[in-house]
Amino acid sequence: MNQNGKQPLVEVERLLKRYRPTLVNAADAIRTQDISNYPILVASKQEIELGIPFLLRGSLPDDWIVNASTLEEFHVKRIIEAEKIDDFRTLYRKHADDICVFVFLENSNAKFIFIPA
Repeated sequence: MNQNGKQPLVEVERLLKRYRPTLVNAADAIRTQDISNYPILVASKQEIELGIPFLLRGSLPDDWIVNASTLEEFHVKRIIEAEKIDDFRTLYRKHADDICVFVFLENSNAKFIFIPA
């Protein structure tokens, strides 16, 4: 892994692209059921208390799990502060055709990535 943590991001992005139809369906369900206009999928190798379990350990290679969450939950849990919500919405709209994934990396690092839908 390089200093920027790019290797794990490339790994999870490649992995999640294989599950693209399932991820798109989950994001669409969140929108169409009026849960949120800003679905966020959360990928991690460890159990986390964010979102609801969606793709469980064992269904994905390399022990990744994916939970389904929303911008609203990220705000409530103070991952995205109130003053950053408009910036996040702007970024999200720029990637309107993509799937938003919050990836937990080693050492408590996390990054948002957008995967083409």
